[in-house]
Amino acid sequence: MSFGPRFLKSLSQNWWVLYWIVAIILFFFDIQWGILALVVFVAIVVFQIFLKRRKKASISRNLLGIEKIDERSLARLAGAYIEETHAFLHDVSRNPDSTGIAILVKGEYIYFSNAVVKKFKQLYKEGKNTKELLEEMPQFETREEVKKMLEKLKEFDELPSRKKEGEEEKGPEEASADESEVQPAKKGPARWTHPALGIVIAIIAVVTLLAASVSLNNGTLETVTDYAAYHAWLEEISNATGYGMLVLLVALVFSLASRRKVMAIALCGSALIALAIVLYINDFRPYSDVVPFGSAEEALQAFKGLVGTLEALAITAAALGVVVELYRLKTHSR
Repeated sequence: MSFGPRFLKSLSQNWWVLYWIVAIILFFFDIQWGILALVVFVAIVVFQIFLKRRKKASISRNLLGIEKIDERSLARLAGAYIEETHAFLHDVSRNPDSTGIAILVKGEYIYFSNAVVKKFKQLYKEGKNTKELLEEMPQFETREEVKKMLEKLKEFDELPSRKKEGEEEKGPEEASADESEVQPAKKGPARWTHPALGIVIAIIAVVTLLAASVSLNNGTLETVTDYAAYHAWLEEISNATGYGMLVLLVALVFSLASRRKVMAIALCGSALIALAIVLYINDFRPYSDVVPFGSAEEALQAFKGLVGTLEALAITAAALGVVVELYRLKTHSR
């Protein structure tokens, strides 16, 4: 494949990188256009995730009542592309579906229902070796399928202990073979959707919003009655909040990709509040020039009260999402 087609294919697969670059450039030239571009990006991502989940639900419905099926047969049954069923069963292989488990055999995923897996585990617990498993379970056609299922169950910590008498009956060659079969599958590199990435980025967003709050608190009567100081102060708060929202949206994308619903909801709420702050400062604040000296004290306190409350809400929402996800990660790691 020549450079041109390769480049176009890579660009179509990673369009979001170019979009982010354009959005960030817009952000520096005009914060409102940058925010609009980022909001549109998040809307596109959310819509894609919705379509993907809907397609997965459609494919999953076709597995009801099926003991075993490969990805090509599933594609024909569900009326989907092979790439879609391959991706669906890939997800099932990493996080078992409520109805069964998928294993990868010679580059193709094969799905087994929970009923089949349950019987497989029972026979293995009774001490059956690979040959006996193949004889008693017609769903498994090759030694490779048995081996991959053993690896998958070991990976999920679902492989039962074998009966001692069953192990004693086997010869040394069979015992050695079984030991190699149940070795855990090698895990690949961490996915970019790892929840820790979203948590770290969300913490950066919280720090940025805290910086905006500090800038807000630095405003004085002299600030709001001087044109240059007033607008520099407003721009400082608006930019810090806008940068915080930018980071929140990045964290939101990682949270959605990692299926961290609680954190995604919290970050979405925080980003919307940050957007409201930026729009208020740039478009809807009462005084577009400077605050009249006679009402400066009252106007300053009202502005600080409103924007400070919104900043606090945005920080609290994001921080709450981070705390919840940290607790969940700690709980699941035990």
